[in-house]
Amino acid sequence: MNIENRNAFDAAAIVIKAMRSVGVAPIPRNYHLFYEAYVGSKSALAEKLAMMGSDPTQTELDELAATEMGLGTVQFFREVNERLSDQLSDVISQMQRQHVVLESYNALLGEASSRLADVSVQTAAMVKGVVGALSTATGETISQGKTTVRYADRTSAELVEVYEQLEKYKKAANTDSLTGLANRRAFDEELADVYGRTAALPLTALVMADVDHFKKVNDSYGHAIGDQVLVTVGRILRAAAPKTTFVARTGGEEFGIILKGWSRDEVMVFCRKLCATIARRKFRNTRTRLDLGTVTVSLGVAFAGLNP
Repeated sequence: MNIENRNAFDAAAIVIKAMRSVGVAPIPRNYHLFYEAYVGSKSALAEKLAMMGSDPTQTELDELAATEMGLGTVQFFREVNERLSDQLSDVISQMQRQHVVLESYNALLGEASSRLADVSVQTAAMVKGVVGALSTATGETISQGKTTVRYADRTSAELVEVYEQLEKYKKAANTDSLTGLANRRAFDEELADVYGRTAALPLTALVMADVDHFKKVNDSYGHAIGDQVLVTVGRILRAAAPKTTFVARTGGEEFGIILKGWSRDEVMVFCRKLCATIARRKFRNTRTRLDLGTVTVSLGVAFAGLNP
């Protein structure tokens, strides 16, 4: 091992040790955060990580990364959350006003009922006054009720709009634009969920796939063909796994599959079939009709569970 590789190994060991000491999930974005703190000489960041103590939540880590490393996603969700809070507060205030109006109306009904029931004090003027007051109060109450309903409908529509905006943003943020699979961000979140789960963890397999000699494909045929290869491999991976299986493009020509509840034998059979399916797929330039041959993938498998 040369000195450069040894230094890199030492740096990785420092970062991983720091993450393990506080129970942080060993996913790439957390590694990057701790690397900047403990290897990148960002003492302020290291101090803030230390202040979090043991078992910081992923949200806390992401917010720290957003603040210290210039990430914008957390800020977007914070602004949306503030907007939702404001709208919900307005709805609550409107409902409270409606509640006050109804209480006043109920009190007026009670008083009117008592006065009309007392025959000894009834006069034409009194009855007329009571009925007039009831009529006015009823109209105002109905009007206020209609206003409340219209406001609730409008606010409800706005909340639905915000929710849909969030869902679209989340889907876009977690989707690889080329293959349509989950991207590295979604992959990290899924791994963090598996790692941080307190319930009994079934045997879980992480399968990493790497397209062999992909740089040669790009260099020989161009990036457009390389993209076609990645899209096709992604489709094969998605089709080979059950619909509920998590499949992601983790970067470049690399893909990740998380298989939960599969036996070791089932996983190995799946991997062999997957390699064979991809190796049989022939690629052709549809414009020139040139036969481009086939590609292969290399797979790596790791297992995790309560009783590995």
